[in-house]
Amino acid sequence: MTEPRQHKWHRFPHAFWIAPLAHLAAALPFVVLLNIWSDEASTLWATRHGLAEAFTASLNEKQAPFYFIFLSAWRLINDSQVFARIPSLIFALAAIAVFYKLAKRFLDERTAVVSTFFFALHPFLFYTTFEIRVYSLVILFTAVLGVLFFEAYLDSERISSTKSLLVIAVTLLALLTNYYIGFLLVGFAAGLLATRRYGAFWKFVRDMAIVGVLFTPMVYVVVMQLGQATAGYVDPRSLGEGLRALWNRFLTFTLPTEIYTPEEISSWSFVRLWLVRLAVPLAAITLIWNRRWKDDAIVLLTAVSGVGFVLLLVAYFILGPIYVEIRHSAFLFVPMMLLLATVARRIVPRGSVRRPLLAAGGVLLIGFYSYGFSMLYPAGVKRGDWSRVANYVEQNEKPGQPILVFRSYETIAFRLNYSGANEVFPKRGYFTWEYEAPFGSPDIWTNQIKDVTSRIPTQASEVWLLTESTCQETESCRPLEKWVEANYTVLKTKDFYKERVRLLRRR
Repeated sequence: MTEPRQHKWHRFPHAFWIAPLAHLAAALPFVVLLNIWSDEASTLWATRHGLAEAFTASLNEKQAPFYFIFLSAWRLINDSQVFARIPSLIFALAAIAVFYKLAKRFLDERTAVVSTFFFALHPFLFYTTFEIRVYSLVILFTAVLGVLFFEAYLDSERISSTKSLLVIAVTLLALLTNYYIGFLLVGFAAGLLATRRYGAFWKFVRDMAIVGVLFTPMVYVVVMQLGQATAGYVDPRSLGEGLRALWNRFLTFTLPTEIYTPEEISSWSFVRLWLVRLAVPLAAITLIWNRRWKDDAIVLLTAVSGVGFVLLLVAYFILGPIYVEIRHSAFLFVPMMLLLATVARRIVPRGSVRRPLLAAGGVLLIGFYSYGFSMLYPAGVKRGDWSRVANYVEQNEKPGQPILVFRSYETIAFRLNYSGANEVFPKRGYFTWEYEAPFGSPDIWTNQIKDVTSRIPTQASEVWLLTESTCQETESCRPLEKWVEANYTVLKTKDFYKERVRLLRRR
């Protein structure tokens, strides 16, 4: 299954260090300078008052608790936004090192280094690095679990009690970090069956059963969170839409363009689509022709990745599309990158044509990686642009002008950047509201709009109104706009990235 290894794990070739250093050099300015968006703001809000509140807040956010508890402890050292983003960078750098160790199981030394380099510079890894969220840690855990999985169940016929306990402990901690990592565990089991390692399969099942028993106290919490997640309106789901969503995840991992696909497909995405459409059957035919399709490495990684995608499709039907966004697919990133690198290594022919093909492939990847990186934040800021929104309001406001932020969830990001003298509404209920109707329709936030507008002090003659981009791009805020038209005239309007600021005067 594995290529001969020329170095032990503790003896890195010097070329390896290019990968984490390149990631660090490219990421550090963004880690320091990027503003925060609403999801990051909710993380900061949840971790601002100690470990117990962080645990409770994670449950309200329908998240696993470990990352919130960790970040709450981390912020006791320094409470700044930049410092809160540093763990994501550390996790990503550690994931690069662990990925290299994994890659050497399937690839020769040189190919492992090259694969690690492209893993380190993948736009999706940068995206997770720049987030004050759990996704970078998820990638690290999946890589570590991969190493432990191979060492415990594939490298030896008998697993030691120490190794078994380590697997159990790390797996439990990983599940307490992100529930979707459970999909990866099912993929590992499927990989053992697909490669006919039945003895290792039963050892793995035994250890995962222990993990299940230890995880039992969290089962009630997960069931409660699932109930909250499915309580609101969810757009109708179809197999076609679910498969299209997963195909987009596959495309992004294979040849990245925009992390979030725009409404109108870009030229890069169009070219990428047809390149992958042609490459997938060509790779399959080449593997079959060369009799490499039964290669243990390819079978194992295909099983792990394939089961992960299938279970993500199940999650789509249970929870809806908002819980299978690209960021929720972080647990698939490591096995997919390993699979792509292994397939590429197995299908490239030997001889004089080898180097030109590899050079062309490298240039192609560099082009798409560069474009994908540039499109992470095309406006130079994250959505909402809350730092500049807060500065603008502070520079133009007067006392007695309350500030209304819509949606309620977006209020947190504004609060964390605003240091002016006026009251900000709403003051609570940031995680309360769910969709009430199809996305983009006028009824999606009817009750939320009634609630937040009712909280504005009646004696205020002027009000600041901050609305997110969906209010401008869809019919979602029609009731809010009717309320504005009926009660106020617009004195000032200023557009930011994915946010509009207006000063209103009561009629």
